[in-house]
Amino acid sequence: MANRSHLYTCDDIPPKDGFYARGLSEYNWDIPLVHKVMMVNAPRVVRSAIWTRDIGVLAERAGAFERTLAFFSRIGQGELPARDRFDAEFNAMRTFLDTTPPTKYLLLEAGEIFSLMGGDLVERARQFVGELAALAPWIERAIAGGAEPWLAQLRADWQKSARPGWWSEVLYFSFEPPEAEDKST
Repeated sequence: MANRSHLYTCDDIPPKDGFYARGLSEYNWDIPLVHKVMMVNAPRVVRSAIWTRDIGVLAERAGAFERTLAFFSRIGQGELPARDRFDAEFNAMRTFLDTTPPTKYLLLEAGEIFSLMGGDLVERARQFVGELAALAPWIERAIAGGAEPWLAQLRADWQKSARPGWWSEVLYFSFEPPEAEDKST
């Protein structure tokens, strides 16, 4: 079994009876940069919707899709090995995000990845939120046209360090949508 980082979009904060989150993306063996870019808007540790610990990371969704697309567009403006593959992944991401219904939050479930790191999972989640706070200004500088040495490094090794990724509603851990209310009575 692969250990995965799972990214969802949702309107509620877990745990909640009938909690529902729509899948966005998952990645094996790491928390990819694309998930981190999505999560930099006011991230905080919450109760996991998958694990029975406070190791979920919730962020405000406002602007997340636009920021992520702008950041990866900036990466795509330089020389890239396997350009066709990057462009295909980036276009698939854009298409998927364009069809995702609006919600209030993003939820990152990375407990499997935190467990690979060893140590206390709750502390790992807190450290990760701190890493996101440190990453946010770098992302903004890159989008604004700065941070060129970092962007050049990401471009040279994008297949390992800066993949646009894979996007799907159906993830290894998926949540059942709430049943529609019967309004006929």
